[in-house]
Amino acid sequence: MRAGRLRHRVTLQQENATADASGQLIPDWKAVKKNLHAWVREVAGQEGRRGLQVDATTTHLVDVRYSTTYTPQRRFLWGTRILNIVKTLDTTGLAREQTIECREAV
Repeated sequence: MRAGRLRHRVTLQQENATADASGQLIPDWKAVKKNLHAWVREVAGQEGRRGLQVDATTTHLVDVRYSTTYTPQRRFLWGTRILNIVKTLDTTGLAREQTIECREAV
């Protein structure tokens, strides 16, 4: 993978639910890895209506160096945008780089 392509910085986050005083779980996201070098590309977008609610989704591909820490239970924070991990692909089969399909939380 050419390092020049990895021009974006993302943060890998994992959900840590904590209980409040009444025992209800409150979702909280903690950084697992900060300032990861990545190449983020928007590849598709879709917008529709469900009753009075507008439903919008955007799909991104995130290229990163290979790691086993990218799972669908985690997400990327790219600036102020939240990219939920859908699936990961080892593009070369050599465990050097990964393409991760993400869906943006809108």
